[in-house]
Amino acid sequence: MVSAIWAVDFAGLEVVGIAEPSALIHNPNALNCLPRGFLIVDDEYEAVPEGEDKLFFQLVGRCR
Repeated sequence: MVSAIWAVDFAGLEVVGIAEPSALIHNPNALNCLPRGFLIVDDEYEAVPEGEDKLFFQLVGRCR
């Protein structure tokens, strides 16, 4: 299973030297979970099951 999903919103004009918005979503069911704070991101979330077929992304930290 995937440990986490890292999302970055690149503007497309310049990538180097510009801090773009980023988020990390942890999978609590992963066999090898990624530690919180491992990547420097704006927002860090944990996927929490809600019902049988939905997930709720709970904010667990802000790094920047």
